[in-house]
Amino acid sequence: MVSKKAATSFDVARVAGVSRSAVSRTFTAGASVSTDMRARVMEAAEQLSYRPNAIARSLITQRSNIVGLVVAEITNPFYSAVLETISEKLQQNGQHVLLFSVAQAHDIDQALPALLQYQVDGVIITSALFSSEVVYRCAEVGRPVVLFNRYVPGAGVSAVCTDNVGGGRMIADEMIDAGYRRLALPARLLQPRGRTWDGAAEG
Repeated sequence: MVSKKAATSFDVARVAGVSRSAVSRTFTAGASVSTDMRARVMEAAEQLSYRPNAIARSLITQRSNIVGLVVAEITNPFYSAVLETISEKLQQNGQHVLLFSVAQAHDIDQALPALLQYQVDGVIITSALFSSEVVYRCAEVGRPVVLFNRYVPGAGVSAVCTDNVGGGRMIADEMIDAGYRRLALPARLLQPRGRTWDGAAEG
């Protein structure tokens, strides 16, 4: 079976009788193009079954409209819901998600070079540990970094996280206002992860 060669913007411009830049403007959101020209270009595109090449366009605009999302705990139901919400919001803004799942939190250092090869417009890291090298390398190539559910003092990046201390205080205030006086938490919620109360590592 012989595959049909995909139509290019040059083909659309030839059939529509317009310049290639006019074709580009027609498929660029917010670009200025007359109603008549848009109709001619869209008719030619439909005739040729033309679809814009997002990768080729990114080479010209220096924007891929792709955001890299690094998830270290993808099996956690919380992060599954987060992934769905972030993807939905980005798509509403004309952007898409490139998901990188790392087995261990520190693997973001190894995943970053591959992630940046895709010319992502930004990087969102969810609850992962990483070295300061990640921030420096993203800054060098002009890629902003946003941390989700994690805050690293001095990292120099934006962060979206909860105020655990403030939230705990609000809960305590609500319970005290309701008349409770003897409050308690399960010991497993108070001890550091991977440690017993005597400080020894759990087997």
